[in-house]
Amino acid sequence: MLRSLTPFLFATALVRAQFFPLEITEVLVKPAPGGHPIIELSTSNVPIDLTGHQLVIDATPVALPSVWLPPFTLCQLHLGVSGTTTSSHISLPTAPALPAVGSVALFRSSSFTAAELVAYVDWSGGFGPYLAVAVQAGQWTSVGESAVLPSQAGATLANRRWGRTASTLVGPLAWYADTTPTLGSENDPGYSQVFGVGCTDPQAPTWGLPVETALDPGPWLGETTTYVVRDVPAIALVVAGSTLPTPVPLDAIGMPGCTAYVSIENTLLLPALGGNATMQLAVPLAPQFLGFALNLQAFVPSGTAGNPLQAYVSDALRGIVGSR
Repeated sequence: MLRSLTPFLFATALVRAQFFPLEITEVLVKPAPGGHPIIELSTSNVPIDLTGHQLVIDATPVALPSVWLPPFTLCQLHLGVSGTTTSSHISLPTAPALPAVGSVALFRSSSFTAAELVAYVDWSGGFGPYLAVAVQAGQWTSVGESAVLPSQAGATLANRRWGRTASTLVGPLAWYADTTPTLGSENDPGYSQVFGVGCTDPQAPTWGLPVETALDPGPWLGETTTYVVRDVPAIALVVAGSTLPTPVPLDAIGMPGCTAYVSIENTLLLPALGGNATMQLAVPLAPQFLGFALNLQAFVPSGTAGNPLQAYVSDALRGIVGSR
């Protein structure tokens, strides 16, 4: 699990540029017996001509063939094996294997500069020869950071993709260990996102996460995710729903400046301890829950609320169940 020094959730909205025109989105470093290493490339809404592109595995450059990748394409690069080359599968028989401690850089040309760098990832302290170039290009966060490679054979290092935020757009925290690989299909990370202003009062409660999970929150299939409502004097009544109705201003019930965002399908009463009310969400290990969205918002009575009802509502939280 990736570490964090902040106890808070990701940024309150997904960053505008969630997808790069061309990026590395999944890496199979340790194939299962009989398999071979694979690097997955993904395009966004524009076609990409791979002519001239260079894939650099540690310090070894490998020229990519002249292939057009259509928009929204997932293309697997098969390393060290021969085969037919298409827009979704490219064989690179002369490419070296991916080392247990290593890096991959993708350049538009054989000019290995920051201006030509397309994508970068390193793992297990690989700190490849183009790490500083990646930091300069804004494709990595620091020369002292590396992604965590999954230990299981057949597992991949996967990019969070649509679950990324300003905190995790690039760098090691953009990646997670995936023991249920999705090579050839979109990645399925779990993520939690705060949205909507519950009350305009700056003292209104907010959602957070324990420090050890703040940048790897889930929810995940077969795991329990802990959420925290902060700044709670005594109790928090959490409402949960699977749909998002039109936001409802709460002026009519004595809470001007507050808004409800979540459909009320279930409720949970949480006591506060030290100003925090903690909620645990256990997700069954059942594939039908993959991609399920749960929306949460907390109603919090408070004597400091400057409204007739003497209460706040928190911002809203949306959790999407992922698999890893």
